Amino acid sequence: MHDSSSVTAALWLAHLSPWQWPTLDQWEKLAKIAAVVLGGAWVLMHYWRGRTFKSRLELAVSAGVQKLDGRLQVTGKVVAKNIGLSKIALENLGSGIQYSLYKQDSTSADGVTATELDFATDVFKDHEWIEPGETVSDEFFSVIVADDSVIALKLRVNQLGRPQTWGRRKPKSAATAEEAASRNTQWSANKVFPLSALPVEERKSSFLKRLMHGIDGLMKGD
Repeated sequence: MHDSSSVTAALWLAHLSPWQWPTLDQWEKLAKIAAVVLGGAWVLMHYWRGRTFKSRLELAVSAGVQKLDGRLQVTGKVVAKNIGLSKIALENLGSGIQYSLYKQDSTSADGVTATELDFATDVFKDHEWIEPGETVSDEFFSVIVADDSVIALKLRVNQLGRPQTWGRRKPKSAATAEEAASRNTQWSANKVFPLSALPVEERKSSFLKRLMHGIDGLMKGD
């Protein structure tokens, strides 16, 4: 037995006049319009979804630098904040803090040359991932050999990672730094610290002046 409402609807559609019932051409146009609207909505949804769930990491580095006996003692802190909506799995290989020394160089056009050191300080080794909205930090300490020609120190923080989605295991760690860079997204932050050390000649002159002043004070005290 058919539902009375379905039968009534069928009879009503059957008795519609031609001007009330869409023609095949009109149906085709309506189908094209619907396809365009649905296609545009689908593209727009994926566009905003991609922007919203794109992995985003905000890095910041702060440090204090002291020069003592031809060495730079660097004590600092690196902060990473996940400002996206996807979980980020961190990759240690290829990540860390790189150091560059700026030295006085009379042969250079601007009088300064930059040399990148061949070692780095690891950070976030105890963190496998960062949740959305989470902030993690790591402190570090380094000692760098630097002569009196060094006028500034640059710190560059590099962190590799990739979004970690539900139902998928953390990817296997890369075997080389090149492989890690190709499989992950890299975020970075830079900080330059000017050094206030005097040139060698001025330091010697100041030292002799202080020494003579101290001797003079002792003699006057006697």
